Amino acid sequence: MASGIKVDQRCIEAFSDLKTKKEKSNRPFAICFKIDQNDTIIVVDKIYKRPTGDATQESAFRLLVEELPCDDGRYVAVDLCVDAAAGETKTDRIVLLVWAPDSAPIKKKMLYSSSLRNLMEELKAKDHIQANDKSDLTYSEMMSKLSKRK
Repeated sequence: MASGIKVDQRCIEAFSDLKTKKEKSNRPFAICFKIDQNDTIIVVDKIYKRPTGDATQESAFRLLVEELPCDDGRYVAVDLCVDAAAGETKTDRIVLLVWAPDSAPIKKKMLYSSSLRNLMEELKAKDHIQANDKSDLTYSEMMSKLSKRK
């Protein structure tokens, strides 16, 4: 079921920066998208900078998860360096997290679910992970899921 919710051009541009900027230090770490208050368009909610200095990917990911609302959905495109299988090198993976918390109103959860396909097509995103509780989004759980996917 398609929702008819459009994707703002700025979402596509921000995701393109995440995918294509050559210098990793110039790429964002993550982009949070939301459905606007009129339920008509998906917009950029927040862009997370790549961790620097003593900050780690894990601490940046934890902060991102902490900031997700408990009463509304979000889509989050995140660029993670994933440990590979033995004998292979680490790899960067961009994954789209679909946040639809159990505590959100049913209408919101349905909108996020039904708008996912359109967003993935517009962004040309290949992979997504659904989460309904923050316990689904622990860093170790995320790394485990991503390392098992090709």
